[in-house]
Amino acid sequence: LGDADGAAEALSAALRQRPEEARLHHSLGKAHYLRGRRQEAAAAHAAALALDPSSAYAHNDLGNVLSDLPGREAEAHHHYAEAVRLAPQLAEARSNLGTALKGLGRHAEAAASYSAAIRLKPHLCEAHKNLGAALTELGRPRDAVASFATALDINPQFWPALYDLLDGQQFLCDWRGREARLRELERHLDEWHSRGRLGAGPTERLHAGLAPFHTLVWPVSDKTRRRVAL
Repeated sequence: LGDADGAAEALSAALRQRPEEARLHHSLGKAHYLRGRRQEAAAAHAAALALDPSSAYAHNDLGNVLSDLPGREAEAHHHYAEAVRLAPQLAEARSNLGTALKGLGRHAEAAASYSAAIRLKPHLCEAHKNLGAALTELGRPRDAVASFATALDINPQFWPALYDLLDGQQFLCDWRGREARLRELERHLDEWHSRGRLGAGPTERLHAGLAPFHTLVWPVSDKTRRRVAL
């Protein structure tokens, strides 16, 4: 949906004519999500599921919405689990279920869910990265580093995996490839800064995936430290 506002308006008009069509409610939920209207998105997906409870995609998308809403983590987990039950081959749902389990502190189950997603879709780089995070919590830093490295092999521009890989290698005192990765990190931050993305507040820094404490323990330039801290 290139124009989420226009799509939401068109879908709302269509629903006034065909309110019984679950697919339209589901599409409206996705449009609201793209608009940042989480409550409306949740309501639209819930309406889709009231009409068609067997839609794994609607369960998965409702889980995505609920996971963004404070205090709705258990509900998000329920809908991801339903999506997996209804469509066991849906790798994204298994990966999302892993994230919900990890958020609930169930790291071993999260790792199993991420691993299942990877078996279904080996190039799902976020699942590899998140598997690494779960393995870190389980006290398996070497396996975690391997997962972060795999995520970067799949998508060299997936910066959160680079941050986690640098952290994991530092914990293990494994310096292989570190200098090249740090230079790549600084190049990325230069590009990010040139687009006006850093220094725009906590939300932008969170989106960048990099916190100020990272640069305090990495041998990066003072310029990089200032950019991340601002």
